[in-house]
Amino acid sequence: DEARTAEDILRTRCGTGLDTFLYCVTLDPRGRPAFDAVEAATASYRAVRGRLAGSGVKFGFLLQAIIGHWPRVDREIEPWQRSIDEHGDAKRFCVLDARYRDYIRRTAAALAAEKPCFILGDDDIRPYSPHLECFCPLHVAEFNRRAGTSFTAGELRAAVTSGKAGDKAAALFTRLRDEIPATVMREIRAGIDSVDPSIPTATCMPGSSTFTVLRWARVMAGPHPVVLRLANGL
Repeated sequence: DEARTAEDILRTRCGTGLDTFLYCVTLDPRGRPAFDAVEAATASYRAVRGRLAGSGVKFGFLLQAIIGHWPRVDREIEPWQRSIDEHGDAKRFCVLDARYRDYIRRTAAALAAEKPCFILGDDDIRPYSPHLECFCPLHVAEFNRRAGTSFTAGELRAAVTSGKAGDKAAALFTRLRDEIPATVMREIRAGIDSVDPSIPTATCMPGSSTFTVLRWARVMAGPHPVVLRLANGL
C-alpha cells in the first residue's frame, strides 16, 4: 500500500543516500474505460508523495508499460485496432489508431500534471511482443500506400518474413516497424509538453533493436539531454 511504499522509500534513502525514486505505474490499456487505471495510478502517486513531503526525496514515474510487453488478456478492452504479429495473432494496440494515440497523450499529460521530477519509459516501447509487428489492416493499408502495392495481410507477412537482405518489401516494412516505438515516444513527449515541457524523460533499451533505439530515445527526450537505460540493466 501507499504507506508501506513511502516507508520503504524513506528507509532506502536513509540507508543508501539515494534521493530520487520513480513510482512504477503499468498503464498499457487495460479494461474499459482504459483511462480509469491512469486516474487510479495518479491518485496513488499523490498519496505516496504526500507521505514523502519534507523528506527531500525527488519523486518521478517509471511508466512500466504504455503499449504492453505481451498480448492483451483482458475480457473488456477498448474497441481500438489491435496490433497483429507475423503469425497473424492479435497482440497489443496499434499506434496507427488515432484513439490509442490520444490515450497515450492523455496518459502522459496526466502524469506530467503531477509534477514529477522525471518520467522513464520502459522496454515495452518496441516493435514486437515478442514476435514482429504490425500487420493489422491499418499497417497493411499504409504499406500498400507507400509501396504502391496491393498486398493482403497474409501476403505481406509472407513477403516480409521470407525476404532477403535488400528486399524492397522488407526494407519498407522495417521503416514502418521502427515508426511504432518512435510514434509512442512522440505522443508521450507531446502529452508531457502540453502540461510542462521542463519535465525530463528517458526510455529503456529493449533486448534487441539496439541499432535504432538511440534514434527513438532522442524523440522521447525532446529538448532535454538524451538518457537511455541499457537493456537488462538494474
